[in-house]
Amino acid sequence: MDYRRLDGWSFPLYLERFLTRYADAAGNTPAPSFDYADYLAWRAKRLRDGSVCAWWRERVQGFDRLPAGPLRGRTSDAFEVAQIRFGPKDVRRFGAACRRARTTQAAALQALWGATLQHVDGRDAPQFGVTTSGRSPEVRGIEHAMGMFMNTLPVRWQASLEDPLQLWLDRASSAVLDLIEHDMIGMPELEELAGTDEHTTLFDTYVVYQNTPSVSTDETAPSGFSLVDESPIAVAQQEHRLRVDIYPNADGYLDVLLSGYEPEYRLHAYLTTLRDLFVNASDAEGTVRMAELLAAPEARDAPRVVTLRDCLQALAHDTPIPHRAEETR
Repeated sequence: MDYRRLDGWSFPLYLERFLTRYADAAGNTPAPSFDYADYLAWRAKRLRDGSVCAWWRERVQGFDRLPAGPLRGRTSDAFEVAQIRFGPKDVRRFGAACRRARTTQAAALQALWGATLQHVDGRDAPQFGVTTSGRSPEVRGIEHAMGMFMNTLPVRWQASLEDPLQLWLDRASSAVLDLIEHDMIGMPELEELAGTDEHTTLFDTYVVYQNTPSVSTDETAPSGFSLVDESPIAVAQQEHRLRVDIYPNADGYLDVLLSGYEPEYRLHAYLTTLRDLFVNASDAEGTVRMAELLAAPEARDAPRVVTLRDCLQALAHDTPIPHRAEETR
C-alpha cells in the first residue's frame, strides 16, 4: 500500500470494498459517499480562524528542542526491530485497570511510554509524537473515506517518576485529547512556529496505536470471503529514532513493536521497561508512584522481548517465534 496516498485506516476500507466488488461482479453494491472537498473546506476553516496556530504557538514554547539524529545516509543494517506480545490475561487486567482509572488503553500506553523514556533516556518530562487518525467527526462520512488523513504531532506534559500513576494517566489523556482537537496543522507549519532547524526536532520517538476499522468479511458477509489474519504487522524504515506500533488484536492479544535506529540491546531495554510498567500498573492503585512500578520485581510469567534476530532464527529452523507459552483464556 502506498502510504503517500492511503493511511492505515484506509487499508481495511480498501480491502473490504475490493472483496465486495469482486464478489459482486455486476457492481450493484454502492460505495459509501464522501466528498473530499468537504474535508478540505473544514480544514481550511479551522486553520483560517487562527485558533489552531495560536494554540500551537503557545504550546510549543514549553517543548524541548531535541537533537535530530543523523538518520540521513543510514543503511538498513542500522535499523532494528523488537516485539513483545501480551497475552489475553494480561490485556484483560490492563483494560480493567484503565477502566478503574477512567482512561483509555491508548492513553495509558502513551503514559507508560513517556515514563519509559524518562527512565531509559533520563529526560525530565514526557515528550514524544503521537499519530492521530485526523478524521474529525465534524466531517460527515470521513470514517468511510480512503486517503491520507493521519498526522503525527508532538505531545508533552509535566510529570516526574516520583508522581503517582493516576497523575500520569490523567495528564496523558488530557494531552492526547488536546492534540486531537488541534491535529489539522502540518508538521512544516508547526516546525516554523517552533523555530526548529535541521539539527533539532520536537520529537524523536512516536507512538502509533493501530485502532483501525475491522474488515467485515466472513462467510456471511456480502463478499463471501473470510480473513485468515486481520492484523498484519509490518515495519518500514523511518525518519525518527524510534517508532512504537501498538496492535490490539481481535483474539485478545496485544502486540507492541519497537523499531528504529538503536542497537538491539537498547530496544530490549525500552521494551522490558514498558513491559514491566504494563504488568505492574495493571494491579496498582492510582496513588502508587511511577518509580515504585519501575522498581517492582519482574513478574515470573512476563512475556519476553523478541528481536529481529530471534524471528530470523525461528524462520531458519522452521520453529515458532519464541514468545512465552500461550495463556489459557
